[in-house]
Amino acid sequence: MLSYGRLLTKSSRTPVLTNATLNIAKRTKTLKYYPLLGQSYKNPKRIKEEAEQAALKAKMIESIKNGTYEEEKAEAERQSKFKVFLEEANKIYEKRNPVSMIKVLKDIRSELNNKQSNGLCFLNFNIATPINKINLKAQFNLAHDNGEVIKNKTLVLVSDLKEVSPTYAEDKESFHVAGVDVINQIMTGEFDVSGFERCYASASISSKLGSVAKLLGPLGLMPSAKRGTIGKDINEVIASNSSNLQRKIIIESEGPEFLKKVVQIGNVNSLSDVQILENVIAVRDGVNSTIEVHNTNNKKNQANLCSLTFECNKFEPAEIEYTRK
Repeated sequence: MLSYGRLLTKSSRTPVLTNATLNIAKRTKTLKYYPLLGQSYKNPKRIKEEAEQAALKAKMIESIKNGTYEEEKAEAERQSKFKVFLEEANKIYEKRNPVSMIKVLKDIRSELNNKQSNGLCFLNFNIATPINKINLKAQFNLAHDNGEVIKNKTLVLVSDLKEVSPTYAEDKESFHVAGVDVINQIMTGEFDVSGFERCYASASISSKLGSVAKLLGPLGLMPSAKRGTIGKDINEVIASNSSNLQRKIIIESEGPEFLKKVVQIGNVNSLSDVQILENVIAVRDGVNSTIEVHNTNNKKNQANLCSLTFECNKFEPAEIEYTRK
């Protein structure tokens, strides 16, 4: 049986053992992060921050030695600005408040006379371009005539100029008929193809097109048998593709910016609501498909559609539904 003195002695030792344990635990942490004696304990988060700063300093010193400091600094600033730009683009997309196209058209028709509107409608695209240079051509076909008169300049490539019917060959405003010599000029940069809307080729010259594929492809001008822009009879190719419903949007930028693109949809006085909707869907899906293909092939240089609005003459633009992929 323990005496009162022994109990007192045992209880008085307990705090000493507890403090010793705490001191050992603290010293273990100290030794873990700062093995040298005499250094005080620091939070692991602070240690990580100091290590990152030291790594940045070492990298800066190395870039100064290599003479690339200014370039790396400019690139870091560019990346930082692009990050802010992306945040702004995402905010625009997230804050959209789309309304039903059926409701929009109903409101337009009910107020058409009061607003003294001519009924002409447009689709407005707000596109956030990527950090690096981009040059896309979104080509699509309208479901119905939108009343817009466009003269499409078409490049026709053949091995023999006599293959082309006089109907097309003599229409200098719409067609430019050329042979192998022009393909060589496209390669050297002497012949500018950026002003053409379409390009067709006869099967007899198709073997020569590979040399200019990298120049025609990005502009959407590379003839293809799959798309029906190459054939044995060049006149049939022209006739089958010369539709007044074909349209395109050029998405071109040297860096991050908000591009505004407008496409005429039609007139509510000449088209029904269903026809207007079908044109809207055709245009929206055409642009969406082009951006989606580009983003799939360019993971680090992606474009994004921030907003899509439908506008009728003398009416306020209305945001319509668009799902970004």
